[in-house]
Amino acid sequence: MSGPLIPSIRGFKVPKVGESQDSCRDAWRTNQRRECVFSPFSLRLAIADGATTTSGSGLWGQILVDAAVEGIAPWCRVSYRERILARLRTRWHHQARALLPKPLPWFAEASLNRGGFSSLMKAEVRGNTWRAEGWGDSCLFHLRFGELVQMLPELDPEDFSKNPILLASVPGHDQDLTQNAVIGQGNLLRGDILLLATDALACWLLSTQAWPETLREIRSLRSEAAYAVWIDNLRRARGLKNDDTTLVFVEFL
Repeated sequence: MSGPLIPSIRGFKVPKVGESQDSCRDAWRTNQRRECVFSPFSLRLAIADGATTTSGSGLWGQILVDAAVEGIAPWCRVSYRERILARLRTRWHHQARALLPKPLPWFAEASLNRGGFSSLMKAEVRGNTWRAEGWGDSCLFHLRFGELVQMLPELDPEDFSKNPILLASVPGHDQDLTQNAVIGQGNLLRGDILLLATDALACWLLSTQAWPETLREIRSLRSEAAYAVWIDNLRRARGLKNDDTTLVFVEFL
């Protein structure tokens, strides 16, 4: 079949068991656009996982995914990344401070100064090609005919128990960002799938590798409530870690 690929997009997130959606430190966003009538569509995707043990990490993750789909320059370029992180860090500091009680207790000030940390996986699709870059252990899977074509970053299940290099909302933690950036690209065919997942779900997907069955289950999800039921079943009976869990699923029709 000829003609442009048409992306079918869905995204969901659920918090840990016993926590509210507002407390979820994961974030995701997509943004499809066409620059002009003669250009192919551009689809931008981003997913982030704020570190549970750091202050304002959920807010930082949301700021990162918003910026990732609004701009097109690759963040792996050091000069651009330094500029954009400086701007985003200022935004995070003002917004995080606004959410804290007044007057600000000393321990809250200390926590704010330590900052928040988050993974980030961002991707852009133009026509029938995709390019992605990321930091940390949020992952992108490219699937074709129910088989894994590429995973970014290329991790083993045991790698998810290690401490990844994350993007920080305060300066002073950037020395390893360039060498620890993961970059990938690929070509898309009709029927291909791009799946972005935060660490708990990414680890489970990699461990089970039952892709045809899993894809059938994901295609059946039509609401966040249905996704929450699916995740609860995975946690109870199929070994998924109890963590904030986010999925962005794009099938190209």
